[in-house]
Order: sequence, then C-alpha cells, then structure tokens
Amino acid sequence: MTTIIDFPPFYTQQPNVETLSQQLQLWSQHILKVCKQRRQFQLSMSDDIWTNEKIQRTRVILLSTVICYYLLISTGLATYTDTTKESVWVYWRTLAEWAAVLYDHVDGTAQLNTPLTYYELTEGDYSHLSELNGLPTPILRSAINILVKQNKAVTIKTSNGEGVKFI
Repeated sequence: MTTIIDFPPFYTQQPNVETLSQQLQLWSQHILKVCKQRRQFQLSMSDDIWTNEKIQRTRVILLSTVICYYLLISTGLATYTDTTKESVWVYWRTLAEWAAVLYDHVDGTAQLNTPLTYYELTEGDYSHLSELNGLPTPILRSAINILVKQNKAVTIKTSNGEGVKFI
C-alpha cells in the first residue's frame, strides 16, 4: 500500500495555498507519528525524516522551515530548542499530557511529597516504568511548570541540581 510519504510531490512545496495547507497538515501528522514511534523528541533540518530513499526524494529547505514554523505557531506541537532555530522539540504528547503522565507516575510509584531530581524522574530507578524514561529536561521542566501552576508540584534546588516535590 502506497502512503503519502511515497508520493513525490509530498517533498516539494506546493504553490496553491489550499494544497500547501493540506501538505503541512500531512507533514505534521507524519512527523508526530514517526517521532512517537522512535521516541524522538528533537528534530533538526538535517534529520532523516525529511528524506525518502525509496523514491529518492528529499524536502527542500524552505519546506521544512515552513513545516517547523507551522508546527510551532499554528498547533503548539513544537518549539525551537534554542535561539539558532536549527532544531525543534517535538511534542508528540502535549505538555499538558506530559504533565499528567508525570503526576500519574509519581503518584503510582508512591513518591508524592518526596523530593526528586529531574534525573531521578527521567533516568532513575523507577523511570523505566513510565514514558518519562529519556524525556529531555526542557520538556520535563515545561510539564513540571504546568503542575506548579496547578498547585500539584513545587520546584526545589538540590545539591544534585534541580528538583521537584509533588503534592
């Protein structure tokens, strides 16, 4: 079965506004699906997601920039990793969803009211029990900030760096 990624025009920016809008939506869906399958959180312009060896096609630079901009501005499913704007954090789960996963994990492992470092949450003994394993610190920090605003967490400074206590 042929998919949209095997369709050569998918890799060329479409001149028609309606067609371009549909193309950006399809690219967004493709990026989110692939990143979720790979557990890939960061996407750069040089990533292999932009290429299809099978049909010998690669996206044009402008198209990938437009796609990242579209993801960033229109849907909130990505943010730039830094001021160079050369890569983005891809939110294949929204930050609110990550916050819920985080709180459920801490509650489910009986760690409420326990000071935890960011490392313990993403790389520690219990992290393999949840989707938090390997979650980049900037995404973790954003999810924690949501919980802080909901009065479900308090950030703390520890001797090992940043930490949080869930209440």
